[in-house]
Amino acid sequence: MIKLAAADMDGTLLDSSHALPADTAKVILALKEKGIRFAAASGRQYHSVRKIFDSIDIGDDIIYMAENGGVIVDKGELISCTPLSRRDIEMFMGILEKMPQVSILLSGVESAYVKKDPSGSFGFDAALYCARYEELSDLLTACDKDTIVKIAVHDPDAENGCWKELAEYSGSFSVVLSNTHWVDIMAKGVDKGKGLESIGRIYDIAPHEMMCFGDYLNDLAMIKYAAESYAMENGHPDLKAAARHIAPSNDEYGVMQILKTLL
Repeated sequence: MIKLAAADMDGTLLDSSHALPADTAKVILALKEKGIRFAAASGRQYHSVRKIFDSIDIGDDIIYMAENGGVIVDKGELISCTPLSRRDIEMFMGILEKMPQVSILLSGVESAYVKKDPSGSFGFDAALYCARYEELSDLLTACDKDTIVKIAVHDPDAENGCWKELAEYSGSFSVVLSNTHWVDIMAKGVDKGKGLESIGRIYDIAPHEMMCFGDYLNDLAMIKYAAESYAMENGHPDLKAAARHIAPSNDEYGVMQILKTLL
């Protein structure tokens, strides 16, 4: 029996216009009545994902596994958080400053932090990914203001660009390609699979009682952990190869199609 269904957001639950399926609230509440919790398993910050579900009035009815598992919140309570040290952030900032094509976002528990370049832009649309963000003249001062859990690196062609250079640090940190434009750096051991493990430990849910959905490589650990794993038809080939099942694409609302089979 499935007791937990976890879904990535961008490219998975959300369609290409970043919108939820129309029947999301109805399906999640129906699952809850059957004793099945729903978890939003996203690389986004908690506040961004929470805002999406608050818009359909089910904000407190789901578990939030944000920042690729670095932050887990249920009913407004922070139940798990794995930070990066200031020393490690300083090291990566030094590396990234030598890559002219990248832009950097630091994700904290309370907010995200960005630095404008001389043109007045961030290099990406911060509002698309962050419900809360703050502009700083010196990004490292974010470490004095907040608990930083992730360095998000924006690169127009991440898989062929910064990903190749940053992947060498994957032995000491969790470094994942989260989509075509982003590479995420977290503390060692932080990933969506460990996030599911933490949720399972807290709520007594075993891997064989979990279902998950994803589309990109930051979902790989989750896909390998949950017994009933689905890669989206629009997903990365490596993820599709690792998943037990293939779900219809995000624009076909494949997550909702599969969840309805549980009802």
